[in-house]
Amino acid sequence: MGRARTNAHHAYFERKRRGYDCDAVDAHLEQMSARYDKVCRECDDLSARLNEFEQTLDGYRGLEQQVGNAFLVAEGAAATVREKAQAESDEIIAQARLRAEEIVGDSRTEHSQLLEDVENLRALRSELVSSYTAFLLSALELVEEHREARPPENHLEEKQSESDAKVGAESAAERHRVAQS
Repeated sequence: MGRARTNAHHAYFERKRRGYDCDAVDAHLEQMSARYDKVCRECDDLSARLNEFEQTLDGYRGLEQQVGNAFLVAEGAAATVREKAQAESDEIIAQARLRAEEIVGDSRTEHSQLLEDVENLRALRSELVSSYTAFLLSALELVEEHREARPPENHLEEKQSESDAKVGAESAAERHRVAQS
């Protein structure tokens, strides 16, 4: 392009009688016209390419806007999901704590009831041991009374029975003392 300008400014035409040589001027003008047409075509091509690039750029800007909008929507959705999950987890934790408190309360009640039952059973055992001991002692007294009322001939057998009865009563009394301690 720069060469065409240089040629246009430094063109040399032969002089003829009535001015410049028309054929040389026409040839030069045709060259200049061809170059001008070529430059115009290049300019049109470049303009078309520029329009294509601008359209592509507009498309990319549109995509950028859509991606930005989608990102904002995704951030909002993620925040909503996070908030909902946090609320659900807080609710689950609160319910679990309430249930744990109920279980602990029930366990304490059951523990108190079991302790009361154990105390009742100990009292009952103590009462039964006392009653059994009293029964054995009264039975021993009856045996002694019965022995005194019997004739002396079976006196040896009676002493053995009496000894066995005393050992049984003493053993029961000892078990009662051990059980109470």
